[in-house]
Amino acid sequence: MIPYIKVPDIALPGGLKLHPFGILVATAVMIGSSLAVRRAKKLGYDVVALNSFITWMLIGGFVGGHVFDDLFYHWREIYPVDVSPFQANWDKLFRLWDGLSSFGGFSGALLGILAWKVVEIKSRLEVPTRERNHYGWYEWLGFSVLAGFVIGLVLSGLKGVDWAAQYVPGKAWIWALSLGPVGGFLVRRNYILRRHPTWSIFPFADLILAIFPVAWIFGRAGCASVHDHPGARALGNTMFAVAYPFDKPHAPWRPDAITKLELVWGAYPRYDLGLLELMFTIVLAALFVLTWNRKLPVGSYVVATAFAYAPVRFAMDFLRVAEGKDAGDTRHFGLTFAQWECIALIAIGVGSLIFMRRMKDKGIDLAEKAKESAPVDEEAEPAKY
Repeated sequence: MIPYIKVPDIALPGGLKLHPFGILVATAVMIGSSLAVRRAKKLGYDVVALNSFITWMLIGGFVGGHVFDDLFYHWREIYPVDVSPFQANWDKLFRLWDGLSSFGGFSGALLGILAWKVVEIKSRLEVPTRERNHYGWYEWLGFSVLAGFVIGLVLSGLKGVDWAAQYVPGKAWIWALSLGPVGGFLVRRNYILRRHPTWSIFPFADLILAIFPVAWIFGRAGCASVHDHPGARALGNTMFAVAYPFDKPHAPWRPDAITKLELVWGAYPRYDLGLLELMFTIVLAALFVLTWNRKLPVGSYVVATAFAYAPVRFAMDFLRVAEGKDAGDTRHFGLTFAQWECIALIAIGVGSLIFMRRMKDKGIDLAEKAKESAPVDEEAEPAKY
């Protein structure tokens, strides 16, 4: 068995603390972004477009990670059976710091990059006068949704601060719905939404997925360090089980009560799904790194990620705590949200493979779609790491 690790927070001046999960997630974002930019330069991709792509992807990922987690794993915490829609706890959707789902993050990231493909936000001063009212009412609608979510996020955050809570009347979601359209109108006076006419998602997505497993190692290390994905009970002689020191899947103590790094050999073996996925991710990352110097067709990493990750994650989710027992995860028609997403991911892999073959038959180089505005360096070396 593997010992249960307790990792303390890092104390900072002024009573502030750094949580191990937050440190590792931030490390994942920085390493992933750095590797992506480095690889883009070697491949001749437009780095400015890539950075824009990453920004939309990360915002969508963090928002989707929380919102989808609430909707598909904690729905009854938002909308209990015995309350009306107006009494439901919709404010929980705005608390991005209160729970994340990995597949929720993947779905949000996908929505983010689709939005990146469709629109970009520009100052009105950057656009010719004749084009400034081209999109009309749905520009206002888009900015209203954005403004409403930001208002809800800020008010929900203030409600969690002792000195500020008394100054935030009512429910944050009501203020978001009320002030969102006003905020959308004010923003639209100075900014507009415009389509990206040339950029293709596929090359940038393939580049990101080439380095994603390396960054994901740190993300899953954060999950493993705080044990936020406890699984079902295991036999005492199970090799990859964790020796939990308590019977319930979640820790009976507060994380900020941990004062030193400890390895605990408890008497309650249980699967730690974050740790199991970390082990798998290390292997997948190593295999991907070995291919970085090879010239593979654009889309290869999209297909490889779908076919490698989805089956493993689908099987692993059967080790989750049973629904209705010890705060187990919700099932939808017998499967978890992540398992349904795994099925969708396989479909994306199949669709990507078909798309790659069609582009090859037509003689279209997908990589050129990411180079259209990139400076050309005829003496550039092939990608090396």
